[in-house]
Amino acid sequence: MAAPETARGARRWWEEHSELDALVAVVVEALGRGEIQPAARGLEDLSTALETHFGIEESAYFPMVERLSPEHGAALNAAQLSHRLLRKNLEDLRVLIDGGDLAAARSGLDVLLERFRSHEVEEAKLIARLEELSTR
Repeated sequence: MAAPETARGARRWWEEHSELDALVAVVVEALGRGEIQPAARGLEDLSTALETHFGIEESAYFPMVERLSPEHGAALNAAQLSHRLLRKNLEDLRVLIDGGDLAAARSGLDVLLERFRSHEVEEAKLIARLEELSTR
């Protein structure tokens, strides 16, 4: 892949993370107001978007990185593990919200957000390294 295409892909990857942040905010705000149904709908939207995002990363971006820069294999494996853990956290949070336990749902959301933010930080580092490669 040519350097400009790699840079565009990295920018789009980052834009997708910004879109996910907006969906997270919907769930945070609904739980903060104690509104179960809006929180459940927001979580469903977030889950759908995350699954789409993860699918694109796992089927397109990660293989591209693997081909262009095999030395990033460990970072890609860590990202895939993070995806599995985030999926589990989403399911756990769904159960808590569906059960109407606001306190536990807020705690579950905190766990999900902490893992999601760590995931974003690690992917941001990877994106920065890819952008650096594309300018060489």
